[in-house]
Amino acid sequence: MLLRVRISNYALIQELELQIPKGLTTITGETGAGKSILLGALGLLTGNRADHSVLFDDQKKCIVEGEFDLEHLNLKPFFDAEDLDYWPQTLLRREIAPGGKSRCFINDTPVTLSQAKALGSQLLEIHTQHTHLLVTQRDEQMKLLDSFAGHSDLLNAYHRSFHAYTKAKRLIKEALQRQAEQDRERDYNEYLYQELAEFQPQEGEESHMESEMALLSQGEELKSLTLQSSQQLSQNEGSLLDQLNQIKASFRRYKHSHPTLDSLLDRLEQLGLDLDDISEGLSQFGDAISEDPERLSFLNERMAQLQNLFRKHHVSDACALISIAQELEKRLQSVQLEQEQLAEWKKEAEMHSQECHKLAQKLHESRSLAGLRWCQELQSMLHSLEIPDARLECQWATDASHLNPQGYDELTLMFSANKGQALQPLEKVASGGELSRLNFSIRSLGAAQQSKATLIYDEADTGISGPVALQMGRMMRSMGQHLQVLAITHLPQVASAGHQQLLVFKDRQSEHTASRFQWLNQTDRIQQLAQLLSHENPTASALANAQELLESFD
Repeated sequence: MLLRVRISNYALIQELELQIPKGLTTITGETGAGKSILLGALGLLTGNRADHSVLFDDQKKCIVEGEFDLEHLNLKPFFDAEDLDYWPQTLLRREIAPGGKSRCFINDTPVTLSQAKALGSQLLEIHTQHTHLLVTQRDEQMKLLDSFAGHSDLLNAYHRSFHAYTKAKRLIKEALQRQAEQDRERDYNEYLYQELAEFQPQEGEESHMESEMALLSQGEELKSLTLQSSQQLSQNEGSLLDQLNQIKASFRRYKHSHPTLDSLLDRLEQLGLDLDDISEGLSQFGDAISEDPERLSFLNERMAQLQNLFRKHHVSDACALISIAQELEKRLQSVQLEQEQLAEWKKEAEMHSQECHKLAQKLHESRSLAGLRWCQELQSMLHSLEIPDARLECQWATDASHLNPQGYDELTLMFSANKGQALQPLEKVASGGELSRLNFSIRSLGAAQQSKATLIYDEADTGISGPVALQMGRMMRSMGQHLQVLAITHLPQVASAGHQQLLVFKDRQSEHTASRFQWLNQTDRIQQLAQLLSHENPTASALANAQELLESFD
């Protein structure tokens, strides 16, 4: 229930604070006075979007705040799920800055627009003068019937299963598209991978092969050179070592004669040892060199293959080839994994499809039964609204092979307003007045069923008058016994049905025109109703008629 509303700097409303009583509140006033502006402000609390164009003063922010009594509503689970503080008397607030930025608050905690909408839509149900056109739409008809049927748990279960089913189908479709693309590449990737796997490139092998090939290709010449050099160093007569020994012998008798000479002779001694060691090393190196034309041929062939692989894969070393082989292996493995995953998704899709069909069948059965009661109750309401021969029927188009977001049902609401007239789709035969009354009946029935906190009608009586308007007023007042109802109206028959009446008028005395709001006492109500019945200066008979209207609801 809406306890209080505060509006600041919104459209023609400069400042407004209203305490909203229980029961039916009728709202009247001249066209353009601001009745629907009040509705627009309340719509912000249900998550409607707005921008800076709604600001009364474009230099100040707009604030719309509603205080709601949640004591008899089962909304604590919502607060728990959204991690919000639950207060039995909860505040919803929207702020719109001059730049157009909007902020939402629940009990002074900043929340997202979707959170504000989720809560606000459970506290306020607003029907404008244009919502009767929605009744002609098949999706809206199904939504209204589902609401009346009260099988939200079943419908939510179907939605979850259908979402999982469509997700699995989407994944299957995407996997098949990837598979088709992979099939075109797989044979070539397998060829490339097998080629690299058989070749088995080794890290750094190109430099090792180059060194070994150089050694093998120059082996004979190098062996001859090393043996010859070894002989010249120490093995031949007159070798460098012989000459060094002769020099050492020549100076031997002068040993210990001078420290410098001793040092030089020691170095000659060491040089002799080094020459002998180098000669031995060259000899051993030469002996180790072997001529291996087969090995050289193998290395030449492998190097040629390696260079070809470098060119094919646009790389310059064996490490890169190893990385490419690993990547190709991953791709080939991913194809296998994708095929396994595809099989799993197909199983999931089949499982969810079966679950969807089971739930869709239950929905169909529930809707069929609820549709009979729904049409009967709506017919009764339309009869009381002066369409005595109104008939309604739910016509089902059911295709169990084709699931849709609502099951496998498609609903057409069939309607006839006249005796002997065949039922036809509502949108083809209902007049504006008939649609207005049917829309009012459906919305009222649904709201009573859901026990909404506050139900708001914006000129739901469009296209009706006289006894029908009076009956609509009685129905609204009856709803006001267990619901809080606000009704914007131009009809005195509806306005008089209110437990209280709010007048909206324009104040043109200040620099800027502004909307003002005034609760009417009994005398004021009679005056206002008389003006609606006649003109601005009502006659005595109009005043008497207005008083009679009011007293008929006491």
